[in-house]
Amino acid sequence: MPVIVILFTSNAFAKCKSGSKAIFFCTTERSKQIEVCDSGKFIEYSFGKSKQKSEIAIKVARAKVSDWDRPVATYHFYAVNIPNGDTIYRVWTNIDWLISESSVDGGNLTAGVDVRTKNEDVATIKCSENTIISDFPILNLRSQE
Repeated sequence: MPVIVILFTSNAFAKCKSGSKAIFFCTTERSKQIEVCDSGKFIEYSFGKSKQKSEIAIKVARAKVSDWDRPVATYHFYAVNIPNGDTIYRVWTNIDWLISESSVDGGNLTAGVDVRTKNEDVATIKCSENTIISDFPILNLRSQE
């Protein structure tokens, strides 16, 4: 059975407060940072330029945050849904595992955030390749069906 190793690289984390863990981080194609932090009782989402005040900063009770996990064939899509009033920030990762019996041929990891307001898609922001760090599957959130 092959062993699968994923290596994620990125710039230094910018905004997680002391006592919280960065569970997702990336730099967007427009050099902004998306970060999701877990402080136990709360999940925090921030978006903005490095070393500047966040353009968006949300702190939500963990019980209000849901996840969506869908493995299909060689793809695995995982998202965390962070509500803020009528808006939901769906921070997602998608990996295409291409595995042979003898080695890992690679994995095509993509990530980003979809923004929905009043059940309408208003934006999709994609992460730049090689900037993605994700520990989402360890969250144990309530699942969205």
